[in-house]
Amino acid sequence: MRLFVSTGSVVLGLALVIAACAPAPPKAGELGSGSAPSTATQSSGPKVTISDATRTLYARRCAMCHGPQGKGDGVAGRGLAQKPTDFTTDAWQVSVTDERIAKVTVHGGKSLSLSPLMPPQPDLQSPDKKQTVDELVALVRSFRGAGASTQAQTQSQ
Repeated sequence: MRLFVSTGSVVLGLALVIAACAPAPPKAGELGSGSAPSTATQSSGPKVTISDATRTLYARRCAMCHGPQGKGDGVAGRGLAQKPTDFTTDAWQVSVTDERIAKVTVHGGKSLSLSPLMPPQPDLQSPDKKQTVDELVALVRSFRGAGASTQAQTQSQ
């Protein structure tokens, strides 16, 4: 008897194993080396304080593909044909609205004709989770430019 395993099942299983082994999430105000402040200005709104709970949510659900500093270099994302978005680039940051970041975060990539491997987060759809979604958007915005200092250091060596 042959056993067939779908690619999606393998990726999901790998992602769960990686999530269980992931390092502890950064503390408030920390994003690793070259850390950004604990607040970020959304493009069309006031400053949003990013809670430890939201940082933990990012570390558990997003960092495995997008990386702990949003560079698109997460362990689970390395094996994907379409690489996860690098949130640190100016080009990407100016090309996307806060509303689009929120929508893809909650409804997944397929909802915006992006990668169907970016899963929806249906538990974030309820109105009482709006603050969490706003904080996730602010966290994604706070990664802007974080890759530039690393690239400059690498090129100068």
